[in-house]
Amino acid sequence: MNVITDFLQNSANKYPDKIALVASNKKYTYKELFESVKSFSSYISKFPKNSVVSLLFENSADFIISYLGTLHASCIAHILPIIISDENLVKQIESAEPKMIITTKQFIKKIEKIEKKNIEKFDVNEIPIDYNSNVKRKPVPENISYLLYTSGTTTFPKGVP
Repeated sequence: MNVITDFLQNSANKYPDKIALVASNKKYTYKELFESVKSFSSYISKFPKNSVVSLLFENSADFIISYLGTLHASCIAHILPIIISDENLVKQIESAEPKMIITTKQFIKKIEKIEKKNIEKFDVNEIPIDYNSNVKRKPVPENISYLLYTSGTTTFPKGVP
């Protein structure tokens, strides 16, 4: 095991029916969680390795699945706080240059304001998923797991891998 998705896959193989995640009164077994992660990553893996995928979520199962799916596809998760201002959101998107932005219905209007034409924008429940697809590339420990923005002393957001 080298990366977190290896741990998840190993747990799904050893303990398929054991509960791995409980969120909003829904329970996911290790098998269900790993299958959801693989399904999510099947779409994300169309982007080149190390592509940035922006995630705008409250703490939820959707966030966990999207984050782990992004890692499983060997991409970089750009985690956006839900309380981000529109101005800061635009600055971060311009700086991070994500291939896509994923969120929930609750925040879809916020990301629709972003006018960049080459960025796919999706409600997490509307991502086209190929349940039979396996991601061909394997994440490695050297991959960047996420891009986090901090303003530091300049008040201008800077991405920190």
